[in-house]
Amino acid sequence: SASQPTLKFRLRHLPSLKFDHGLKGVACEALRVLFTTNTPICGIIRDMARRRERFINEHRDLFWYTPEKEKRDVSDELLVETILNYGTLDDFRDLKRVLTPKRVAQVFFSANGRQVGNYYPEIRNFFSLALKPYA
Repeated sequence: SASQPTLKFRLRHLPSLKFDHGLKGVACEALRVLFTTNTPICGIIRDMARRRERFINEHRDLFWYTPEKEKRDVSDELLVETILNYGTLDDFRDLKRVLTPKRVAQVFFSANGRQVGNYYPEIRNFFSLALKPYA
């Protein structure tokens, strides 16, 4: 309709964002929401990025080794690994709200080689079972 801007218009007017590491997941989820709702994509990406940044800030003590100015650029892989290894079950629940359960499972199960060894064996076993429905 004339009052509804097209997807091409919305994407063309996106602010320039750094689509690396963690924002890839945010952008993919934003596109999913865009196609299932009638919400402008800029607002979706902005809200999701803010939630992610707020979550990392609330758990900054777990990222003590990451320089303060680089914390907002923490990759999804590092975020999932850190929260699963050192966070609480409440942190895990919050992580699923921030990244979506499907994204957490995707990141967790895509770990290969040395990355698999970054998870404690008990953690790997528990979350393999907990995330299996979302894989």
